[in-house]
Amino acid sequence: MAFFEFLAQGGMFTVFGVMVAAMFGFAYWSHKKRTEKWTAWTRARGWTYRGKWPEMVRAFTGGPFGVGSSRSANYGYEGTFDGARAAGFAYQYTTGSGKNRSTHHYHVAFIRIPGARFPRLDISRENWGTRTFLSDIEFEDAEFNREWRVTCEQRRFAHDVVHPRVMRWLTTQPAPRFSELWFEGDCILVSVRGRLQPEHVDGYLRYLTDWARTLPRFVMQNVGCESPPDLHLGGPAPSLMPPPPVGTPAPPAGRPAPPAAPAVPADHRPRENRSVVDSPPSASEK
Repeated sequence: MAFFEFLAQGGMFTVFGVMVAAMFGFAYWSHKKRTEKWTAWTRARGWTYRGKWPEMVRAFTGGPFGVGSSRSANYGYEGTFDGARAAGFAYQYTTGSGKNRSTHHYHVAFIRIPGARFPRLDISRENWGTRTFLSDIEFEDAEFNREWRVTCEQRRFAHDVVHPRVMRWLTTQPAPRFSELWFEGDCILVSVRGRLQPEHVDGYLRYLTDWARTLPRFVMQNVGCESPPDLHLGGPAPSLMPPPPVGTPAPPAGRPAPPAAPAVPADHRPRENRSVVDSPPSASEK
């Protein structure tokens, strides 16, 4: 009875205030812990941590970009992986309003191929909705068509990139879970729905460098690269990235050697058989 009298005398506002303070306190604590975790991870491998990265919100048009409002990019990082200039960040946006307001979380990772100018090419897994209501590019492999959805502004480029060996790779080898993989500008990118932990980033970056190694020599030349793909996985920082703060040491060349990472969950695990991307396909294989 005393409790209800307390509420009647204005105690309800006190309870509400305590609840709001607790929510903000938990959000602050969660952000602080995530910042500490990502900062420690990037520094351990000699990479650059970027925290808030507003430039990335407008840097791309594929994947989750260009949708919703209140867009932001946070917990960013950049460095060198497998000889490629690599970067990534947590991305979020909101849709709806009021009680129908929703926040959507993604992690975006990408590598840069200096000199390339890729036509926009999007690759994602098929589902009932996309098979039923959306069209995409058809390939000669029926199993691949059932499992994967490919769209591109240049159909010829799509067939050059998704050649028979790539289709066999995608239909026979396990891949990390992702929402969409796409080529844009001089980058190959992948988006993952939800919040990704630092220890799972390497699996996605390795998947992207594997994709780069599947690109035939003539494709690289057609998009502006004069050398084979493996000679173009290094170079200066991407032009779309802001310059690092003064005094930031340059990331070491070559693949980082951080402490052994925890086991990757099954739905994040990259494929283990890399033989399909050891060398560009010959003309007879295409």
